[in-house]
Amino acid sequence: HKEAQAEGRGVFAEGEGKIARLFPQVKSHYLSIVLFDEVEKAHPKLWNALLGLMEDGHLTLGNNKTVDFTRSIIVITSNVGASEMSETLRHKTIGFEVETDHATLNKDIKAKAIDAAKEVFPYEFLNRFDDIICFRVLTRDDLKRILDLMLQDMYKRLLGAQVPIILHYSTPFLSKLLKEGTDPQFGARPMRRAVEHLLIAPLARLIASNQVKAGDVISVKLKDGEAEFVKEGRDAKTAGLVK
Repeated sequence: HKEAQAEGRGVFAEGEGKIARLFPQVKSHYLSIVLFDEVEKAHPKLWNALLGLMEDGHLTLGNNKTVDFTRSIIVITSNVGASEMSETLRHKTIGFEVETDHATLNKDIKAKAIDAAKEVFPYEFLNRFDDIICFRVLTRDDLKRILDLMLQDMYKRLLGAQVPIILHYSTPFLSKLLKEGTDPQFGARPMRRAVEHLLIAPLARLIASNQVKAGDVISVKLKDGEAEFVKEGRDAKTAGLVK
């Protein structure tokens, strides 16, 4: 896998040297995936060059050398229509709020994305694609899985730091993480910040102050909008709440 970034005026407008470095990678692999990221930022000459590539799987350089892409999967990404899609999502809710009709919303978003693409790219360019995929809106179950993966990753970090502890999360605390970590326009991008702010940072301070030690079993609860860490055991002693 070799990423060919298409930025600024585009590599074809400035010379073929940069993109030519991609070709040995393609030739040396029986099968390859070639990614052109944010292609709307590239010069239209690159779009024209890709027409032939997507039509018959070959790309001819200025020196008349031809590169074979017939064993390659071409993936092209674009952010055109992002503002229009954000506007559609502006008043929608996701996660643990009121659920929307995701099927209808996904159709509306894809329609806006394709309309925006038609305003930017030539018809001949768009017509070369086998399929145009628009990422769907995250559902409540999607967000739960994302949060679960992040919590697993945090647990691995604790093991790597040689602080093996067991954490039990209350339902209100998990709901708080999901609410703080989701946004109608940005999906689950804020999730990592929410986990860092509400869980990792205060837990790290407790570990650094020796209030939480290796082998402890900790219940993470929600109190006044913040995490409360409670040691489980005979006395159920509070380990400490650090803001």
